[in-house]
Amino acid sequence: MNCHIVIACRAEGTLELHRFSNGILERLEVMHGFDGVNCLAYDASGQRLYASQTGEVSRVSVFNVFPGGDIEVAGSFDLPHQTAYISVADDGLWSASYHGGNIAFVPLTPDGLPAGPAQVDSFGENSHCIVTAPDGRHTYATSLRADKIAAYSVEDSQLRRRSVASVPPLGSGPRHLAFAGDSTLFALTEMSGEVIEFQRDLESGELTEVSRASIVPPSAGLIQGVARYSGGPEVPERPIWAADIQVAGELVFATERTTSTVTVLERSKGTGPGLEVVDYVSTEARPRASALSPDGAFYFVGGETSEHVSVYRVAHQVAAIQGGNATAANAQKTSPLHLVCRIKTGENPAWFAFLP
Repeated sequence: MNCHIVIACRAEGTLELHRFSNGILERLEVMHGFDGVNCLAYDASGQRLYASQTGEVSRVSVFNVFPGGDIEVAGSFDLPHQTAYISVADDGLWSASYHGGNIAFVPLTPDGLPAGPAQVDSFGENSHCIVTAPDGRHTYATSLRADKIAAYSVEDSQLRRRSVASVPPLGSGPRHLAFAGDSTLFALTEMSGEVIEFQRDLESGELTEVSRASIVPPSAGLIQGVARYSGGPEVPERPIWAADIQVAGELVFATERTTSTVTVLERSKGTGPGLEVVDYVSTEARPRASALSPDGAFYFVGGETSEHVSVYRVAHQVAAIQGGNATAANAQKTSPLHLVCRIKTGENPAWFAFLP
């Protein structure tokens, strides 16, 4: 595919504009002056891009997006907390605050700027992710330290908490979320390193766990991780430290930072839910940010400490890759991820956004 991509480089406070063509990234422009930039998000129209900057004052810059990859600043506004994640739905902008331990909803005008004050709610410490279901009826947020996922809705312009689901075992740390259609939500746990599949009730928003699988390579020698916060427990030498999750059709990709690995899982094609590890792929050092191209054909991984981004072509026919018989004892598995490009970026490439 051919498109343009914005990469947020947090440590340098820059936004890099790249052209992506035939699997190759080419940097076109570097925009400076965005200290602490850590998250990017689109509005429903795809004509407006939001970039959050976290610091003493957390700010969101709003960009108009034009055909051909041009963007221009349209305004900015402050958030009530330091943010770890932003997303935009029809109703407005959502923000999750790890250090603030809460989430916020900011209603937006047709111009993409605040239509009213932020509405804030707290359901557990260290909120790390907030995403809206494809049908737009519920928005889900994680609490890493409380092991919970909360569902929200906006009714008569008011933020409503609809349900809260516990994520066992204690200390698992649900971190990032990804939808596969309206009724399936995947969660990645930071400290136990598991992908958990939930079925979502479309009316109530409640979640029911239906399967889970570990992403930790058996030979890695990792131990249970811990939540990282001021005054928290000492971090062990080789902890499980999972980061991000993406879903492309029947494939699920999850990054683990201690081992610098992408774990590829395949969703069950049988009568019931289930997940099976397909491959462990060595990747950029401390891979935190990842993204899928809009057509699901390419997978991007940024290294927090490598100052590089790797781009992989995704092969979706896993059974065919395995010799056409996934159950054969002697099946020769080939990775669904094929490296096609690796480029240097600014320090800590923290987020990706694909321009329409």
